[in-house]
Amino acid sequence: MSLVKSSHLPEIDIDNSDKYAHALAYGLLCLVWYLTLCSYNFLNALVLSSFIAVIYGIIIEVLQGVLTEVRTPDFNDFIANCCGIIVVSVIISIRNKTQVKNL
Repeated sequence: MSLVKSSHLPEIDIDNSDKYAHALAYGLLCLVWYLTLCSYNFLNALVLSSFIAVIYGIIIEVLQGVLTEVRTPDFNDFIANCCGIIVVSVIISIRNKTQVKNL
């Protein structure tokens, strides 16, 4: 979806709604990677999942400028991606610290 024309999708009449969508999507991507890596007992699952999500976001933004004529890279999309990743990472960190204290 990141590399195809999206004009056929319905418009949402909220300021910067695409940035919220980016934050949500990349936050969820980070969470899915974290849950996957955590199940294999990776020591730094949160750092690695955040890194993977950020790198993926960079690659997609670059490819939008290189491979398509209907999409353009946007630095603000990258910032929104990172905000979603950071929010999820903070929530996971707080949750993990709370679980350790309860033990």
